[in-house]
Amino acid sequence: ELIKRLENFNYDNLYISSIYPFGITEDRYRKNTLGNYGCLFTAFVNIGNSYNKAKVEGSDTNNGGIAGYTDGYIYNCYNQGDVYCTNTGTNVVGGISGRIGYVDYVYNLGNVYGNGTHVGGIYGSFAVASLENAYNMGTASTTKEGESIRKHANQVDTTVENLSVVVNGSTYTTLVDALNAWVNANKSTYPELKNWVMVDGYPGFAN
Repeated sequence: ELIKRLENFNYDNLYISSIYPFGITEDRYRKNTLGNYGCLFTAFVNIGNSYNKAKVEGSDTNNGGIAGYTDGYIYNCYNQGDVYCTNTGTNVVGGISGRIGYVDYVYNLGNVYGNGTHVGGIYGSFAVASLENAYNMGTASTTKEGESIRKHANQVDTTVENLSVVVNGSTYTTLVDALNAWVNANKSTYPELKNWVMVDGYPGFAN
């Protein structure tokens, strides 16, 4: 229903300031008129407390586990699904979003596959590229010879445990503790933030 509602918007004039939490478990092979693939396909939307566990596959640009393309704010989200872009031109493909705006406290477990440019574990390209504490546990690869994998300076390549991450002056050694430190510090600003728990060996949200 959420995806159907978003697809019916006028993308030329769309601006959404509210936050849409969602959870996706079914594989996605969908696109809209912009050629964006992902759980959400629109540019100006803020996304919080959301996750994707499904495979996302697209044959055009802008592919991601949480969003295909966004200039908005993605936070307190995770992707566990593999993300594929099958075209051979400009792939903009990432585990969280193909193209990102603002990203805080997310993690990607899925593997990201591209055949062209702009491929990364968290993002492929950026509109603003404000990124803090984005944790990547997946691999990213492209078949395009000589193309490097995109990685932001604030991206942390990690595992679930044995971290050494400083959040608000304190050091955390597990991913779930690091994510919760940010949640607890920001609940006064974002009271809807969900705390993280371990689900099947990885951080997730309690039902």
